[in-house]
Amino acid sequence: YLPDLILLDLLLANSDGSVLCKKLKKQASTKDIPLILMSAYPNARQIAEESEIDAFIAKPFDNDSLLQLINQVGKFK
Repeated sequence: YLPDLILLDLLLANSDGSVLCKKLKKQASTKDIPLILMSAYPNARQIAEESEIDAFIAKPFDNDSLLQLINQVGKFK
């Protein structure tokens, strides 16, 4: 099964979230899954814009802001 949405941090333990975003958007099976990148990294918004994501949210964020963003980019009924 594939997820309805992917929420991914920019800085990962063994990988770079922006590289993973690009890989997911190039694969036929995952390219249409909405992808939200999140980070507290200072240049994260610029990196996110170059990563083929659907949306970006800066940390810290509140739950309402995240839910609003999920509803904007998600394909939920």
